[in-house]
Amino acid sequence: MGITLKDLRFLLVRVLQCELEEGRRHTQYFLRVNGRIVASTFYSRSWKSSTQIDDSNMNLVAKEMKCSSIGLWKRLLVGQVSKERYFQDFRDHGHISDYNTQRPEISLSQGPSMRT
Repeated sequence: MGITLKDLRFLLVRVLQCELEEGRRHTQYFLRVNGRIVASTFYSRSWKSSTQIDDSNMNLVAKEMKCSSIGLWKRLLVGQVSKERYFQDFRDHGHISDYNTQRPEISLSQGPSMRT
C-alpha cells in the first residue's frame, strides 16, 4: 500500500506543525523555523484523503520541503525517522542555521491544528 494524502497531511500538520492556508484550487502548507518560512508545498483541493501519491508527486513534495533525499522523506512519512533527523538534514544542507527542540525560540511555530 502506498502513501496517501492523509499520510502527507498528518506529517505536515501533526509532525512538522506546518501552517495551513486554503486557496481556491490548492491547499498550501508553510514550514516556519525561527519565525521565517523555510519550505512550503501544496496539493490540489480535488484530492481526497485516500488519494495515493505517486513517486513523481512524492519527489516534488520532498524537493519543495527541501528534503535532501526521497528516501529520507518517505521514511519520515512512515514514521521510521524522527522530525529531528529531518531538521538535522535541513541544517546540514544550509537551509537553517540551528534547530533545537529544547529551545522554543528555535523550534517550529505553532500552526493551526487541522483534523484529519
